[in-house]
Amino acid sequence: MNLDELKKKHAEMGEEIKKLEAEEWPKVGDDYWFVSDDGLVFIQSFKFSNADDNRRFFGNLFRTKKEAKKHLKFLIARKKWQDLAGSQDWVDLS
Repeated sequence: MNLDELKKKHAEMGEEIKKLEAEEWPKVGDDYWFVSDDGLVFIQSFKFSNADDNRRFFGNLFRTKKEAKKHLKFLIARKKWQDLAGSQDWVDLS
């Protein structure tokens, strides 16, 4: 194996390592952000608790505060849309 081949292999391995690390997140002790049931954004340390598992299952576990706030905005917009849609007299086409 020459130097160029070794550099290429190193770059490929680095990409694979990044993918594997991303798949393993979060690990015990990693901090994550979530939206609470009253619409506040909090940081929590992951410890495989029932709350951690539920947040991960329902897509309420974020790497950054910015991501959690974006999700909160989505939840608020969805609720407003549901309220608006629910106030309409929809025709059942089935």
